[in-house]
Amino acid sequence: MNHNNEKSVCTRSFIVLIFEEKKMNIGIDIDDTINNLHEIIFEKGKEFNKKNKIVYNENPNEWHWDKAFGWDEELASKFLHENIANLYLVAGIKPDAAEVIRKIHDQGNKIIIITSRSEKHFEDPYNVSKKWLDEKNVIYDKLIVGAIDKAKVCVENNIDFFIDDHVDFCEGVTKANIKVLMFDSPYNQKETKYKRVYNWKEVYENIVNK
Repeated sequence: MNHNNEKSVCTRSFIVLIFEEKKMNIGIDIDDTINNLHEIIFEKGKEFNKKNKIVYNENPNEWHWDKAFGWDEELASKFLHENIANLYLVAGIKPDAAEVIRKIHDQGNKIIIITSRSEKHFEDPYNVSKKWLDEKNVIYDKLIVGAIDKAKVCVENNIDFFIDDHVDFCEGVTKANIKVLMFDSPYNQKETKYKRVYNWKEVYENIVNK
């Protein structure tokens, strides 16, 4: 028996095993995680208030629109139907997002985009989201829209790492025993329970050094 060949085969098998173990399913939110939606919504929201003669001291640090813009459910619905589909399309992409996501994907990991965007507020959330992701060269293996319960969706898709800006979603996914990275945003500054990342390079470092 050639012990050198046997040792070589075992070494290669070990390397292959390590490589396969590193492959993960990465769940990623879109809004304010890949894109900069909050910035343009805030500006558009102020314009909406001015147009509709709504006097309110707008607060960019609030996620809930009643506190951010002083809207009741009817006004929020009106704003969404008039603006949201277009805002989704014109939102900018965060620096390095497309490049880092591609790098993670090229290393053998699966990218699953998970967004709560739904038909409740605008038509065809799947294709609106797909168009933006494709235009921004964001690579992914699967796109899931209407994910109101992201923890359930993450479990169903065997997600290993989940990235989102919203505290409630981070909490739910954490309770499902899935690792979470919370993307920094003006409205989640008080939250300290989750690993906070400030840019996509930090996302990459946290995932490869898991």
